[in-house]
Amino acid sequence: MRAVLLGLFVVAAVAALAATPINSGWVTRPFACDLGPSPDWLATIVNVRHLASFGVLAAVGFLAFIGRPVWAILLLLFAITAAVELEEAIFASGHCRARDLIPDVLAIGLGWLMALVLRGLLPALR
Repeated sequence: MRAVLLGLFVVAAVAALAATPINSGWVTRPFACDLGPSPDWLATIVNVRHLASFGVLAAVGFLAFIGRPVWAILLLLFAITAAVELEEAIFASGHCRARDLIPDVLAIGLGWLMALVLRGLLPALR
């Protein structure tokens, strides 16, 4: 089961990292990232796309790396989300906003909670 989860995690991480360059047709632009505050903090925090996609990635990651130090998994997941934002600053698809890291971090936390619940419900994941 762990091998399947690890494979799923790798596929999901590669898909997350490949989506922006592929959507842009590999067309680049000068680096552009919005580092300013949000005009609507609630919309920033409740970014359903980020919460869902990175939450699922995080849940699979936490399940795939059971027994590994939690800080290492957190660092890996944060690096993936930050890399996606940096890609949006470089490629002609998407919008890089530093504040998008807020829902990404929330999603990692939700993914961790989902993994804990799944481990409790499904003995094969323990």
